[in-house]
Amino acid sequence: MRLIKNLFFLCAFMMILFSCSSAIEKVQEINSRRNIDNIIATSINDSKSEPDFDKYVFIDSIKNLLLQKKTIDLDSKYKDLIKEINFDKLRDTIYLGDIHAKTLSGGVPLIFEYDVKPNDVIYFDIDNLSSNKVNKIEILEADKVRYLYENQRRKDKISSSFSVISGPKITLKITNETPVKNLGLFKSKLKISIKKISNIALISETIADTIIFTKKINKKVYDTIYNMESNLNFKLSSKLNFSEKNFIEIPIRISDNENLRAWSYWLGLNSQDSLEIKDVRNNAISYYIENELNKKLINKNISNELISQNKDIDIAFENFTNDRRGLNFARNYSMFSVDNNLSSDLKTKAKLKLSNTSNLYDYDLKFILISANLIPKTVEEDVVAIDVKEKIRLKIIGL
Repeated sequence: MRLIKNLFFLCAFMMILFSCSSAIEKVQEINSRRNIDNIIATSINDSKSEPDFDKYVFIDSIKNLLLQKKTIDLDSKYKDLIKEINFDKLRDTIYLGDIHAKTLSGGVPLIFEYDVKPNDVIYFDIDNLSSNKVNKIEILEADKVRYLYENQRRKDKISSSFSVISGPKITLKITNETPVKNLGLFKSKLKISIKKISNIALISETIADTIIFTKKINKKVYDTIYNMESNLNFKLSSKLNFSEKNFIEIPIRISDNENLRAWSYWLGLNSQDSLEIKDVRNNAISYYIENELNKKLINKNISNELISQNKDIDIAFENFTNDRRGLNFARNYSMFSVDNNLSSDLKTKAKLKLSNTSNLYDYDLKFILISANLIPKTVEEDVVAIDVKEKIRLKIIGL
């Protein structure tokens, strides 16, 4: 009988156990489905997409920065977000004073001063704890009376508030003046509580943020290259010397017309007049060319070095180009600047004709021709640049 009873209880226990296990699995399955459904529903019903979420995070960050720094500058690309930045629900309460004090004697008023800002709201309680009345309580903003209370009774408490118009200070002035009180008798004990509540407001303005910086640029410049085109020594005999020539024609030929900037010739009309040219860049003729291109008066030392005179030598010059002659020239030298392409194809630019008109003397002469070409090259140069960016300055007032 006992065996049957034990078997019955064992069977009942096993049935309950399996039933509980099945119920737990059902609950877990239901909870699992519920969580997934909630996530899906939240995602579907969430009106804030990922970009919107980023926007609200950004706005919140800007507000936090403003509360810390009071003023920040934003790139103008964020100007559309400014209207969504506000502090409408935020107020700042500052307790200016919680004071227990006695009125002064000798007709001296009790005075307290506090810093305030426009639109601050001032709340105050003044409790007369003594058995003596207070003659006058006034609160001034600058020199204007904002609150006035006279003859505060003993054990009386006054409470009021007002909004600051301009600031920047308010003054609490308590006067307790009678002939007897001026002797120091019947002082009043006061409990003063005063606080301000600031409405935080956002103001914005557009500013120009100027950044001065140095940057490298590639710049095309020109080097002036001087070329010796001709360096000729020759002799012109007298008119009576029939065995040799007393006449010569000298063509002025330029070997390279590309980027030609100028050309200059010089004639030495006496054997003692000679130019020694060791360097085609540094000599009297090249200095003369450079001087003329820069439109400067010729240096006297250069002029004296170039001048050569001989009345027996007749000189004729024929120009085949439209090149312009320089401002400074003489009978035996000249310079021509090239500022057009009309004669760029001409190799022979001009012709000199020289003849010896003397019947007695032979002359050793000299002819030099130098050209100047502009050769372009690219150089790297540091330049100062200015970058002006429009920014929006945000500032909170009230804190």
